[in-house]
Amino acid sequence: PGKAWTHGPVIRTKMGRAGPQRFSRPLEYHQESHFRVIGPLIFGATPWAYGQSDGGVAGYIAHQLVPRMNKRTYIMGLVGLLLSVVSAQGQWEVGGLAGAGTGRMNTDLWPATGRGEYQVVDRRFSWLLGGSATHKLSGPLSFSTGLYWSFIAGHDEYWQQDVKIRATDRQVHYLNVPLIVQLDLGRFRFGAGYQLGTPFMESGTFHTYPYANGWGEYSNKEYSDLALTRTDFGAVGELGLRFSDRMALGIRYYYGLQNVKDPSDGIRSPLMNEQLVLTIGYNILPKRKAKSGETPVEETVPVE
Repeated sequence: PGKAWTHGPVIRTKMGRAGPQRFSRPLEYHQESHFRVIGPLIFGATPWAYGQSDGGVAGYIAHQLVPRMNKRTYIMGLVGLLLSVVSAQGQWEVGGLAGAGTGRMNTDLWPATGRGEYQVVDRRFSWLLGGSATHKLSGPLSFSTGLYWSFIAGHDEYWQQDVKIRATDRQVHYLNVPLIVQLDLGRFRFGAGYQLGTPFMESGTFHTYPYANGWGEYSNKEYSDLALTRTDFGAVGELGLRFSDRMALGIRYYYGLQNVKDPSDGIRSPLMNEQLVLTIGYNILPKRKAKSGETPVEETVPVE
């Protein structure tokens, strides 16, 4: 349904907030379908043709699987994942994580620089709160995941002949699941991987100012729907320092690889999330490490 199979370009119909939209893709899109199935199985594969960039298996989940689920099912799945990890506490280190810093929503407003127009994208306060679970793989390597609630805010301005004529403030709350491989070197821990998230609360204010020639007047409109996609997907880098068996300080950087703006409302400027926070972690269930030379003590079983 919604597809017209012809020998020429394929025409599809998509229902959006601004009504039905029609877009086409050439026949070569289908001739490359074999690569589109194999490519996502390789991390760092070639980006999706005519679409968003992917990141291997995680990219396939972000762009193909998750968008087919509704928000409630997705959030319940994330909570279930965390609970299943906690239930296996004998094999995992489970802890809490909190952080604060800055974030922004990178965009391109396509200013006409030849007419003296330019854009400004500023950072705003951002924070992170959630739980993490880490499993030892081999040697200094470990795998970490969790469930994080993050807040990212963005501010951008559009200037014409050194006069600000438009500004936008956005605030979005995300529920995220990171998939990170970590390397322990002494008290230091390095981590890198992917993060998959979904927005569950959003708001924004759009400001309009008089033009450079004096036309127009100031106005502002507030919205509770920013026309965002169901998922956010990007890369994560971490650096931590353990100063006790339970406590650790660190820095965490997230860079969105997916355009989270749905153009169905007529606004086609992309939005890419970015977040940099200082973190503090606390291990609730640390794994017990055997002391040097210590041998396991076997419990005596009484003979009946």
